[in-house]
Amino acid sequence: MKNANSKKGLSQDAAFDPNIITNIAVDTSYVYSQNTGIMYTGMGIYMMDNNFNGGSSSEGTLELNTTVNSPMQTMGYNVFPIDNGVTGATVAITGVQFSDGTNIWTDNGTPQESNGTSTCQWLGRAMQQGSMTYQLKIVIGFAGLPSKFYYWDPFATCNA
Repeated sequence: MKNANSKKGLSQDAAFDPNIITNIAVDTSYVYSQNTGIMYTGMGIYMMDNNFNGGSSSEGTLELNTTVNSPMQTMGYNVFPIDNGVTGATVAITGVQFSDGTNIWTDNGTPQESNGTSTCQWLGRAMQQGSMTYQLKIVIGFAGLPSKFYYWDPFATCNA
C-alpha cells in the first residue's frame, strides 16, 4: 500500500535515510511559556543538519540555511523536545510550507509526513536549483494542558 508520499517519488518499499537530515531540538518549556495561539517563535529552537561541510550555515539556530548540492537529493526532518523525560513534553511537526524565493521542492517534492517509511518524521526532495524561505510549523503539548502551535522561517538552497 502506498502512502501520500508515493506521488512524490519517495520510496515506499523500505525505510530509507534521506541525503540531508535536519534535526530540530525544541526547548519545549521555554517555547510553550511564550504567547498563546499560533505564533512566530524567535528563540528556544535549534536546527542542525548533516551538511555543514556541504555548505549549510547557521547551525544551532532557528534560521538554519540548509544547502543541497544537487536536485533530486532527499531531505528529512525530525523534531524532538530537549527536556523530554523531565517535563513529559511532546513536540511534532504539523506542516512545512514554501513562503518566498524559488521553491526548490516544487509541488512534487514538498516535505510530507513519512508515516513510518523513513528514519525521519517528514520527507521531501529538492527538485530544482534556487534559494527559498519556508515555514516549519510545530505543536507542543504537555499532559493536562492545551496544545500550542508555533512556526518560524528557515532557509534552503539547492545548487546545481
